[in-house]
Amino acid sequence: MYREYLAMIRQSLDALGIKSAWHSFKNIPSDHCYATYFVPSMEFGGHDLRAEYYDYTVQVTLLFRDYFKAEDTAIETAFEESVRDCGSFSKSCGYDSSNDQFYTEYTFKFKEFFDTE
Repeated sequence: MYREYLAMIRQSLDALGIKSAWHSFKNIPSDHCYATYFVPSMEFGGHDLRAEYYDYTVQVTLLFRDYFKAEDTAIETAFEESVRDCGSFSKSCGYDSSNDQFYTEYTFKFKEFFDTE
């Protein structure tokens, strides 16, 4: 199930014209706004010593090179609206002074149950 949500997140980035790559901070495009996404953690869980589901964390980071203006806030808002169907997420923002870029990091939590057939 998280794969469908990850596909939805990628489609949202594509629809907004944001170039993105899987966990790639080295091969970043020269665009002002770009994104990376990856799964930093995954846990198995269940009852009675039996794994019944995965808990996934999906992290999406929007990066803004050199400046952050009102247009960039509009991009964030449009992205957030487009991924509302993915469930809840948390958001943190900041500035990376060593690379002169602003960032907004979204963390999604998904649960995927194993097929029991």
